[in-house]
Amino acid sequence: MIRAAMLLSVIVLLAIDSPMQAFSAAPKVERIGRVDAKQYQTIVIRGRNFGTSAPYDGDSSYLWMVDIQGNGSGWWRAGCPQQYGPCTTTLNVSSWTDNEIVITGFTGNGQYPLKGDLVSFFIWNPQTGRGPAAAARMIW
Repeated sequence: MIRAAMLLSVIVLLAIDSPMQAFSAAPKVERIGRVDAKQYQTIVIRGRNFGTSAPYDGDSSYLWMVDIQGNGSGWWRAGCPQQYGPCTTTLNVSSWTDNEIVITGFTGNGQYPLKGDLVSFFIWNPQTGRGPAAAARMIW
């Protein structure tokens, strides 16, 4: 019986992306601070189990933003890895801790949210791969 339980444990661990993923909590967004209709601003995302990352200005596999335009003209993404299609707007992330991510602007092509847009942030923990945590905010 003990051998069967050990074998089952090994199978479960092999079925997930990493052994840490089995023992770590998924990220959760608790609050997105104000998001304005301008290129350079401070957006604070608070929550838990975000993991950590060095500051960067560019794209990441662990933090994306999707903007659904309020005027019905379409949508665009920021900060996403290129293997998922064109993502010419990048994010300037000034700090990333386990419970807070601070974005200080939209860079790259200079596109940014406009009034009436709905922006959604998607966060994966860089250390465990868990996620995404997702939350949305209207731009007023």
